[in-house]
Amino acid sequence: MINTEDINHLIAAEQRIRTALFPPSPSFMEHFHSPGRRAASILCEEMKWLAFERPDFWRELQEGCRELSKYRDQQNEFFENVRDLVDLEIGAFEKLGIKEEDSLASIRWVYNALDIVERGQDPTPEALANLQSRLAVATELVCNASRGVLRRAFDGVVSLKGLRIISGASVAGVNVAVAHFDFGVISWKSLSAGYFVMKADIDSLIKLLGGKKDS
Repeated sequence: MINTEDINHLIAAEQRIRTALFPPSPSFMEHFHSPGRRAASILCEEMKWLAFERPDFWRELQEGCRELSKYRDQQNEFFENVRDLVDLEIGAFEKLGIKEEDSLASIRWVYNALDIVERGQDPTPEALANLQSRLAVATELVCNASRGVLRRAFDGVVSLKGLRIISGASVAGVNVAVAHFDFGVISWKSLSAGYFVMKADIDSLIKLLGGKKDS
């Protein structure tokens, strides 16, 4: 079952990576130690958690997808007004007792990215299972790269993509968790949004880091 602890972990992960990547008060040592490198190291840890340590999270996403797909034909109109979407997402997180001040950054990463990602086919249980497998591949590549010699700009790019993957997982997960509150079409829309963003950045990371293209 996707629970509040899972979502809180993902939100905290986003905050850790973002703070490392954009330190509020850069110190003298920032000249010698890239913020992107520290962020990539944290990203490795958090992607391992998501890819390997929470199989129940992915099973619940797949089951939620199966149940919520009946709302597929009603979702398109909800992608038109981002302001309303963000308000609805805030409400979904609040159903699990997660405050707006904590959830808003993850929500923004996802809905800002929606304008630039290719939406493609809607999620299916099979597509989500494949996405978990691709996440495992991306995780291994990110962890190897975080221990190697990356250019300062490049490790920042990797970390930004990771931020969106973690945020996509939290948005998709929270909406499966609250679907029983009669969120219905909203939860399907949000699961789709999280899936599209995760897929785009997982595929992009694999390509950037020299992995194999999805078949």
